[in-house]
Amino acid sequence: MLERIKKLKLTTEARTLQHIKDKVCKYIKSETKCTVIDGPFRGLKLSEDRNWGNSNDLTTQILGTYEREIVDLIALLSSPNGVFIDIGGANGFYAVGVAKCLSFSSVYVYELSAEGRREISINAVLNDVDPFIKIGGKFDNNTVSQDWVEAKNSTGVILIDIEGGEFELMNPEFFSVFSRFNIIVELHDFLDPNTHMVDVLIQNSNATHEVKFLRNNGRNPASINLLNHLPEDYQWIACSESRLRAMSWAHFIPKVTQA
Repeated sequence: MLERIKKLKLTTEARTLQHIKDKVCKYIKSETKCTVIDGPFRGLKLSEDRNWGNSNDLTTQILGTYEREIVDLIALLSSPNGVFIDIGGANGFYAVGVAKCLSFSSVYVYELSAEGRREISINAVLNDVDPFIKIGGKFDNNTVSQDWVEAKNSTGVILIDIEGGEFELMNPEFFSVFSRFNIIVELHDFLDPNTHMVDVLIQNSNATHEVKFLRNNGRNPASINLLNHLPEDYQWIACSESRLRAMSWAHFIPKVTQA
């Protein structure tokens, strides 16, 4: 192990932040075999053949720190009678993690990118849950009206991360159709700070949902044993998700009593 740690030390010429991130990711992958080591998705295997995201996404996913507030919330809301819908599925971290580790009756994941859908399939096979996950492409208002009109009779959790597209998707009809679902959405209002789109979402949901907001609570690399052998700076880098800013999420909670 000491030899591997020594190899992480970089020359002055190559000491760029991304280079450090990639080196740390390589170390984490080698020590864990790309398997999540903590949290509700512990034991989830992730493909090294990545067409989505960057080394920081994979590093934090393996460590179990990636969007931990959201993973914990989904675990809390899981139900054997519930449906899980992941809109903006990326590499399948959530959809495959839910199918493998949590209790939902069915799992649907929508990802616009063909490369992302391919990676979702790879990760589903790696974890022996491919028969339980339905993978789709674009999810828009037509998808709601054509494929999910009967969702009013269902309960479950919807996770949305579509880089600002949430403000077009989540109209009053969307909230009406999914009136019995907990809806968790990553907010990208900072992409256009002159708008009041979050207020519009709250207005659209008012008849069916209450809303709470969540933020990243910070991470403590000292609590992760795997990182203890790394230089302190590298430990903090390992826990970074390389966001443009601190992210926030809205949790829309159904006003109706879930059966």
